[in-house]
Amino acid sequence: MTWVRPANSEALSVAISILLSSRGGSQITRAKAEAWASEALAAGHSLGQEVKACYPGLGPVEVAHQVGVGIKFARDNRWLRAIYTPEPPTVTIYPESLEPLQDRLHHLRLPQGFSLLDLAIAHELFHHFEHVRGSISKRYYVNVFKLGRFSLKTSLPALSEIAAHAFTKELLGLDFYPYQLDDFVE
Repeated sequence: MTWVRPANSEALSVAISILLSSRGGSQITRAKAEAWASEALAAGHSLGQEVKACYPGLGPVEVAHQVGVGIKFARDNRWLRAIYTPEPPTVTIYPESLEPLQDRLHHLRLPQGFSLLDLAIAHELFHHFEHVRGSISKRYYVNVFKLGRFSLKTSLPALSEIAAHAFTKELLGLDFYPYQLDDFVE
């Protein structure tokens, strides 16, 4: 099996789909979803290029070390692959959740040196930079409930995930978007 290497328009279509199917997505017009998803992809790519330029030749583990983000491993979570926590800045990896994905990837033609661990760390590194610089998911809010002059709004965490995938693709020099890996789990 070969990877689909989405052109910008295909990546944008998938990002729009992710955004529209996410929490609060039903409240977004197609035009806003396209603009916001495009912004998230561009933000992720741009930050990935910036980090590669600042830390040439370093992988995600070394970049994490350079920016003061710890990496630790934990057990007992088969659902969550990795998570970033800001205090103290740490990426926690759950190897048990990576194993089923690794088992399913052996037959795919992946880039030489491809590592799910690097991918997970790179993705969470985006969330670190986002925490430090400001979250793209909090740039936009949508109403999820309105009663008279009172309304309940929600941010759009899917924008952060879209940007994190673009960042990871750029940082690792992948020719596919990491969200495609989810197709191989289940």
